[in-house]
This record gives sequence, structure tokens and C-alpha cells, in this order.
Amino acid sequence: FTVDTTNADTLMDSITGMIEYESKGGNLTVANSIGYGDFQVTGDGSLQITFDKVTGDISAHTKNGNIALVLPDSLNFVFSATTHNGNIKTSFSETLSMTDKTAGGTIGNNPDVTIELETKNGDINVTK
Repeated sequence: FTVDTTNADTLMDSITGMIEYESKGGNLTVANSIGYGDFQVTGDGSLQITFDKVTGDISAHTKNGNIALVLPDSLNFVFSATTHNGNIKTSFSETLSMTDKTAGGTIGNNPDVTIELETKNGDINVTK
């Protein structure tokens, strides 16, 4: 599933498979999805992404916006997050190596996927 938009808010619900999203502006909400994806916002806009099941790598980048990601409890993954002007919050911070602007580590045994998040001006919030 591919979406390329200039400046629109977008809602995706119950998508199965690979999601490619690129926007110059606007907010994205992904709900009840199974799969993986690459999410890019090159201007102003936030990402709110919820996966019921993850089957591949996830990357999400925003220039001026927040990233909120909800993952299934049972997922094992390699995690990295960077924000230049914002905060990073996770529900699994005790297993991460964290600084003021970066977080990284391996969650669970035998990680299946990689999750990479970055925002220039915004907060990152990840929960399982």
C-alpha cells in the first residue's frame, strides 16, 4: 500500500502488508494493521501508528512532528530512536541504552525486526 501526499491528513485502518507513506505535510493515523512499513514526513506532520502484528522492519521519520508507535506485546526487535529537539519515551526503557536525544537496544530474545525512528523537532512515544 503506497500513499504519497503533499499536505493532507490520512487515516489507514486494517491494512495488511507493506505500507509506504510519504508526505510533505499532514498527519497520518494507522490503526489495526498487520505488516510493516516506511513512513516519511518531510515537513510538518505527525505519525500515529498502531500495528496488531509486525511482519517486517519499520522506519518512521518526521521533520516537524511527533511519532507515536504502538507495537504488539510479544514482538522481539532491535530498536533505535533519535530526536534532535524533543523527548523519547517508551514502555520498555529499562532495556534500552538512553541519552537525552537517543535510545537503542534489543527488546526480547531473537529479534525478528528492526524499528528505526527519527524526528528533528518532535517527541517519540513507543508502547507495547
